[in-house]
Amino acid sequence: MTRRWASGIPGRASAAGTAARGALIGVGLGLAGYGGWLLLGLSRADLISVAVWGAAGLVLHDGVFAPVCLALGHGVRRLLPARWWTVTLVAAVLSITVIALAIPVLAPRHGVVPPGGGTILDRPYAASAALALLAIGCVAVLCRPLAGRVRHVANRGCRRSRHA
Repeated sequence: MTRRWASGIPGRASAAGTAARGALIGVGLGLAGYGGWLLLGLSRADLISVAVWGAAGLVLHDGVFAPVCLALGHGVRRLLPARWWTVTLVAAVLSITVIALAIPVLAPRHGVVPPGGGTILDRPYAASAALALLAIGCVAVLCRPLAGRVRHVANRGCRRSRHA
């Protein structure tokens, strides 16, 4: 199977795509270099803490989070009709992001401050997270018919050949 790029030439990317890819790689390398430069100013104890957090995050993501997401995605895909897959996926990604952002504020922090309190902006974080999750669910249900139309319009005029 030959992959066709925006340039229309099999196996060749367009000039704009190559330039955008190069710019993104450059920005990524620049940010990685800046992060490394910031690490040079940390004490040995802080560097060890950063390494432990990085290793723990990698192990938790690859060993727990990714397999759980794959299993849930596979199960949901078997349960839901195909027309709901895209909307459910987007809602799940947004919901996981809201939950990940809410955990540090809502989780107990080793007796330093009570859960959900002691932040710079004293707000009802649990209620805000719940409201955000409710909004994501409502928008997903309301956007379901729109997602079908967008897919239909996007695929209109596309022809698939057996060799593409």
